[in-house]
Amino acid sequence: MPSTTASATAVTHDAIAAQARYLSELRTRLAKYASNEDQLQDVVLAGYNAGPGSVEKYGGVPPFPETQNYVKTIRELADTKY
Repeated sequence: MPSTTASATAVTHDAIAAQARYLSELRTRLAKYASNEDQLQDVVLAGYNAGPGSVEKYGGVPPFPETQNYVKTIRELADTKY
């Protein structure tokens, strides 16, 4: 039986890979709602937060304050930290 550390590491790697696949699927699914890379990043973030159906329903970032704030906050963090 693997050690707890090895098991936790495997679970972490699986979670990261699953997250990457999900974001890739969102990017493909929601690409038609963006005309450039910046807009695509926004709709993917919105799809992650509010669900892709909401992005599809509104044709872009939905008018939900929580989602709009989430997109803004993540974009600001990305601009300042990475």
